Order: sequence, then structure tokens, then C-alpha cells
Amino acid sequence: MRAVKIILFVAVSLLFLIFVAQHAYYVDINFFGITYQVPLFVIVLFSFSIGFLLPALYFSFKDINQKGLIEDLLRGIKELSRGYPQRAEKVLGKALKKREEVSWLLAKALSTREDLQKIQELKGAEAFVGVELLRKGNYQKPKDFLLWALSKDRENLTALKGMRDLSFLEENLQECIKYQEDILRLCEKWEREKQNKIYAEILAYASDKFPDKKEELIKEALDTYKTFYTQAVWIKYLMEKGDIKEARKEMEKAF
Repeated sequence: MRAVKIILFVAVSLLFLIFVAQHAYYVDINFFGITYQVPLFVIVLFSFSIGFLLPALYFSFKDINQKGLIEDLLRGIKELSRGYPQRAEKVLGKALKKREEVSWLLAKALSTREDLQKIQELKGAEAFVGVELLRKGNYQKPKDFLLWALSKDRENLTALKGMRDLSFLEENLQECIKYQEDILRLCEKWEREKQNKIYAEILAYASDKFPDKKEELIKEALDTYKTFYTQAVWIKYLMEKGDIKEARKEMEKAF
């Protein structure tokens, strides 16, 4: 490896010397009415250096800014993992001034301290704020936060899940089903089974609210994912129809 480096260094040095030898003649340069005679290779090297240094300086300052952001993020995460949310809040607050995406992490630190007032003032963490308020039992404010998050990003899974839960609590089952369908379309592979189970149970629950579509909804629920609840709803439906024999069969399968 060392030999390769030496060979490359010698090759570059030779090329540079050849370049100098070929462009050693002088040329006239007029600057503010004064004429100078400068070797051509000096002008070429100077132009090349300026062309290299200006972008390098620009990206160096940008890199320093990025390094500061990364350091603040790492320190904030470290303090949060160590159980010091207030320290994390101070550090992450600096990072938030540089990137709005940090707001989610800052919201997490604030939620650990249960500082709901400060959480609601954050910009960029609307989905997290909505879900957090919902988790705390506040059913009035979350909707505004969640809908605002969805207006900025229609595929925000956190906001979609929050709106699904809120719609279910409000007994707005058509909206609830719609949100869950969006979640199933967007969710990652590892949680698809869980979301199918949720979808099936929402359909089974909704069957009582839509009598004209009851059988259709229950069958779709069973086709999506068989759970104890979906099977229980189906057995109950069969008994209501008077089909005791079929209901008994389904009970035997379930147990």
C-alpha cells in the first residue's frame, strides 16, 4: 500500500512539473490599468485554487452546522435515555432551531415530564401531540392537531392511527374504517398482521351499527383476520338468525 502511495505521488509530481514546463512563458495581465507579467501556469493554478477553495469553504461551514446539529441530537438522546428529560429538552431545543424534524424528539422529552402545555406549543410534532393528548384522556383538542398533521403529510401513520382511534371513540365508524384502510395500505410489513386484526375487529364492531350490512361486514371481518371477538360476533349473529346448529358448529371451532 505504501509503495502505491509513493508511485502515485511521483506520478502526480511529474505531471505537475510537465505542466509547469509547458506553461512557463509569461503573459500580460491588466489589472486596474496596471500591466503585470505573470507565468501562465501561475494564473492557471491560482484560478484552480480559487475554484476549489470557495466551494470548499461553503461546504465546510455547512458541515460545521450539521456537526453541531448531530452533536445536539446525540446529547439529547443520551440524556433522555439516562432519565434526564429536562436536560434533554434544553439540548434538543437548540437542535430544533436548525431542523423542525427534531420537534418529535423534543415532544417525547416533554411528554416524559408530562408538560402538556409546552408540547402543544411545538411546531412539527402535531401527530405526536394529538396522540399524546388522546392518551391522556383529552378528546377535544387532539383532532385539530391530528388533522393539521395530515394536511401536511397525508401518509403520516401516527396521525392516521390517532384519527382512527378518535373516530372509534366518537362512534364515527365509517371514518374509522376509512382511516384503518389507509393504515393497512401504508403500514410496514412487520405490523401488517396486527393492523389486519384491528381492521377485522372494527368491522365486527361496526356490524351492530349498520344492520343492513351486518352479515357482509362480519364475513369481511372473518376473511380479514379471525379473532375470538370476530368469531363471537359471528356466532351471536347466527343465533339471532335462529341458526342454532351452525352457531354450535362455530362455537366448537372457536373453542
